[in-house]
Amino acid sequence: MTARPPASPERWLPTFAGRDVHSMTSNRGRDFEDCLTVLFKLLGYGVQLTEHYDAGADLVLTDQANVRVAVQAKCQSARLNYKAVQQVAAGRTHYKCERALVVTNSTFWPDGTKLATELAVDLWDGERLTEELLRADMIWRPSGTALAPPCPRCGAAMRLRSRGDAYFRCVAANQTKCRGTAPVRQPLVVKVPGTAPAPPPPSPSLPMPTGVAPTAEHWVRPAGVPSSPGRIRRTWASSPRLREVVAEILFAVTGIAVCGVVALVAHQVLIFILGVALVLGTLEQGDKAKRRRRRR
Repeated sequence: MTARPPASPERWLPTFAGRDVHSMTSNRGRDFEDCLTVLFKLLGYGVQLTEHYDAGADLVLTDQANVRVAVQAKCQSARLNYKAVQQVAAGRTHYKCERALVVTNSTFWPDGTKLATELAVDLWDGERLTEELLRADMIWRPSGTALAPPCPRCGAAMRLRSRGDAYFRCVAANQTKCRGTAPVRQPLVVKVPGTAPAPPPPSPSLPMPTGVAPTAEHWVRPAGVPSSPGRIRRTWASSPRLREVVAEILFAVTGIAVCGVVALVAHQVLIFILGVALVLGTLEQGDKAKRRRRRR
């Protein structure tokens, strides 16, 4: 097979250190293929890349027992269906491999999982990929806030929805009826194996050093720092003037509402009185007319 040479860990890791594995969707997926190449090399496999227009497999692995494995690499935010399983099953036959594997940073639809069981295809989802990257010491241990990916359908921004299982939803769902969604995933940041972990960002509760301008990381709220409702409760308890102002506003609003109700009731009573007077006046005029006719 004619293909580009596989990436080497010594060159690839320093070049891509600091990159998120989930963002390796550009360059026609070659960055993610190189990431898997480095991963399997560190795990002890022999790796061979296939040609650009492959027949269902992006990588061909060889283990210590000389067993060949066809690998299909899929880096995307949307869930994978059965098509990836069909492709790697065809690639297993084309490249004369004994096993087949689909590796993704996402998850699989039930139809893909069912077909993989029928065709004896192994599946690595995002959780399994994270475990293997940690075992190879290629990434920092995931921590922090999940990043919102672009919409897999229209490319717009996405917003976190926390109803039931948390997920990202396209912000243009109401305008364009886009139904793009993506799972919540923590960043998988590439590192050079053996390097020490980075120091944690400074806490906003600590005083800022003199002469240092605040950056975005100084305003990140770490675990344990109260949220906005907690700050509002503390402000309410420690500010008597604020409570007086709120009480005066509530008293004024209540007075206006009572005056409005009284005016409405008075208006209805006045209408009722005028109606009764009109009816009585009409009856009195009728009686006078009858008395005049009798006198005649």
